[in-house]
Amino acid sequence: FINGQWQDAKSGKTFDTVNPGTGELITKVASGGVDDINAAVEAAKNAAEAWANMNPAVRSRLMLHFADKIEQSADELATLECEDNGKPFGDAMGDVMFSAQLMRYYSGHAMNITGMSSMRENEHYYQNSYAYTRKEPVGVCGLITPWNFPILMTSLKIAPMLASGCTGVSKLPELTPLSSLRLIELWHEIEGVIPGVLNAVPGIGAEAGEALVDHRDVRKIAFTGSTAVGKRIMQRGAETMKRTTLELGGKGPLIIFGDADLPKAMGTAVHCGMVNTASSAAASTRIIVEESVYDQVVEGIAGIASQTSMGYWREQAARGPVISEQHLQKIMGYIEAGKAEGARLVTGGNRIDRPGFYVEPTIFADCTRDMKIVQEEIFGPVLSIIKFKSGDGSVEEALDIANDSPYGLKGGFFTSDRSKATSSLGNSSAVKSATIATSASVTTSPSVATKSLALAESSASTPSRTS
Repeated sequence: FINGQWQDAKSGKTFDTVNPGTGELITKVASGGVDDINAAVEAAKNAAEAWANMNPAVRSRLMLHFADKIEQSADELATLECEDNGKPFGDAMGDVMFSAQLMRYYSGHAMNITGMSSMRENEHYYQNSYAYTRKEPVGVCGLITPWNFPILMTSLKIAPMLASGCTGVSKLPELTPLSSLRLIELWHEIEGVIPGVLNAVPGIGAEAGEALVDHRDVRKIAFTGSTAVGKRIMQRGAETMKRTTLELGGKGPLIIFGDADLPKAMGTAVHCGMVNTASSAAASTRIIVEESVYDQVVEGIAGIASQTSMGYWREQAARGPVISEQHLQKIMGYIEAGKAEGARLVTGGNRIDRPGFYVEPTIFADCTRDMKIVQEEIFGPVLSIIKFKSGDGSVEEALDIANDSPYGLKGGFFTSDRSKATSSLGNSSAVKSATIATSASVTTSPSVATKSLALAESSASTPSRTS
C-alpha cells in the first residue's frame, strides 16, 4: 500500500499467508522487495514536508478520527487477526481496542512537542541574546513489526510517528500481514490524510527489511523482534547513521516467595507464561519458586496448565496455535533438549493431533539455570520451574537466578513481605528488567507500555525499570 494505493510487488512475487489454526491457505500477499521499498520511501519523503508543517492540532484530530475508525472496524480487524495469527477472539479484540487507545494517547502528544528558550549570560560572548531550541521531525521512519502482535505492534510504532510529524514505511511481517494492511488502509479513508505519510510493504525480512534498514533516506528504524536481528540492524544502520529503537527478546522471570498468595501466584504464572501461546517476549517463562512451597506450586501450575484448552479461535479455546509448522518443530526441539538435560517433564510435551499447529502446554520442573530451556527464548508454551532455598539469603538467591539471563525486558514477583518487595524492586541487586510487575504481569496502559518499550530499547541488558 504505497502513496495511498494498492500495488502489486514490482517483481510480481507473492507469498502464502496460512491460517495457523487450520493449516489452510488464507490468501497470497504481494512480497515486497528492494524496488517496492524504494518506491515507498520516495512516497514518504515526498509527503514529509507537508505532514511536518501541518498544524499539530490538525494532526491530532486526524489521529482521533483514526482511533474512531479502528473502533468502528474492530470486529473486522479482530477477525483478520484471529485468522492470520491464530489468537483467541478476545485477545485479538483487546489488541484492536488497545491500538485505538494508543492513537488517542499519542494524539495529545502531537500538540505538546515544545522547545526551549534561554538568555545567554556569558559576559564576553553573545551578550543580551537568546538561544532557542526547536524539536523537528526526524524524517522518514522505517517500522519493522513482528508476527506475534501484528496490529498492536504496528499501532505502537505508527502512533508516535504520526504525532511527531514524521512519515514512514511499515514493513509488515510475512507470517501475519493482513490486519495491519487493513489498518493502514483505514488511515487513508480519513478525509484530510496526505497520501504517502504512511506506507505498507509486506515482505521477507532478508529482502524488504534489509532494504529499509539500508536506505539512505530512512532516518530512523523502529524494530521489534529477535535480539540477533536487532544486532544486525544496529550494525547496518550505523552505515547511514540511523537512529534505532529496538524492542528485542525476553525470558521473563516470575519469583514466587513462600509467603505469597499461592493460588493467585500460580494462576498468574500460567496466564502470563502462556499469554499469546507464549509467543511474547514479555511472557514469564522462568518460574522461580521458594523451596518451602516448591512442590505445592509445581503441582498447582501443572494442574492449571493441563486444563488450559488449546484450539481454533472459533472454538473459544483459552489459547491458540503456534504460528507455523517450522516454528512448531523448533518448539519441539526445545522440549527434547529439556528432557535430554535432565529437567522433569511434569505435563504436556507433545504436539496436539489435529489440523493446524498446536503444542500442549508444557511444564518442566527441577530445572537449573544453565539449561537451554531456561536460558534461550522458546516463543512457545513451555515453562521452566527453578527452585531457590528458603531461609537466610533466599531473596539474594532468587534475584541472582532471575538476573542470570541475557534478557531484561520484563519480570515479576509475588510476596506479601514489604522488605522482600523492596529488595526485588528498589536496589542495585533487584530484578534487572525494564518493567517489573508485583502482582500481575500484563501491561495495560499506553503510557506504561510506551515507557517500558523506551526503557527496553536494548533488552539484552536494561538497568532502568518501570514499576
